[in-house]
Amino acid sequence: MANDQEMSGWTDLLHSSTELLEQAAPSAQFPPLQRNLDQLETLSKKLKAKTQKAKAPSQSTAATRLLAREGINA
Repeated sequence: MANDQEMSGWTDLLHSSTELLEQAAPSAQFPPLQRNLDQLETLSKKLKAKTQKAKAPSQSTAATRLLAREGINA
């Protein structure tokens, strides 16, 4: 009896994973992307550089506000 339950569990798992693969299939809205490790590294460095540029003004603004709160004209 336990063997039938175990097989049923495996069958359910197989069915669930098959459905998941079908849902994750590429579509026209979201085509598949294929990148190698070098491309991923390059793209991640570019993204990091963009976020650092975006952070710089807010950090500068925060520092100016802190100095202004302390009565220092920056």
